[in-house]
Amino acid sequence: QAQAYVLLLFCSRNHQLYIMSDSSSKTPYQGQRRVFGHFQCPSCKRGWQSGNSWANNGQMCNKCNVMVYPHQQKPLEKVAGGEDKCNPTVSHPQGLCGKCKKLGYPCTKLGTRRY
Repeated sequence: QAQAYVLLLFCSRNHQLYIMSDSSSKTPYQGQRRVFGHFQCPSCKRGWQSGNSWANNGQMCNKCNVMVYPHQQKPLEKVAGGEDKCNPTVSHPQGLCGKCKKLGYPCTKLGTRRY
């Protein structure tokens, strides 16, 4: 069953408020950049967070093998120089990532560009 989302985004660069709504969306965020997502498996209730969350892409629950879409998404924090904050010591489980599966290569190679 599809859920309808209404998302308010404030852009600090141009000080504009954006309203996004789409009843066919699988995720709250509908942009083209990588964001930070909060996930919770509907089967086992296991929750996790990921800095590799994308619009309309989910991640597999490593316990239930069920595709889970984020229930909350927000922009990645920025560090000096405007780059997205990420922890290079944390590995990205490509086999569980819907975006990696669609691309056929690690979504982490996309960096901060839009796709």
